[in-house]
Amino acid sequence: MAGLWERWRDREGSEIETVAILTCAANATVTPLHDRMPVVLPPCSFEAWLDCAGTEAEEAVALLLPAPDDLFEAIEMHPKINDSRHDEPGLQEPLQLQLI
Repeated sequence: MAGLWERWRDREGSEIETVAILTCAANATVTPLHDRMPVVLPPCSFEAWLDCAGTEAEEAVALLLPAPDDLFEAIEMHPKINDSRHDEPGLQEPLQLQLI
């Protein structure tokens, strides 16, 4: 995923590390679930994305595209998976296969 990382100092002089995952418009697979998704860079773009000194800003921005529609598969999961209080066998299986 494309992200931004920075180390900086706050007013008290403490070192702070921050990170942000960049998003873009959702592809056809994700659109039924949400209007945006993380930018997933293809391996051929890794070098350009990570080369802060050699990659122009316009070139880096041009990399921020939705992933190909066939890169992900949407699988319905049980709503309990979003709650850390649940740790049940089969919870990480697709919903139609669960016996919860």
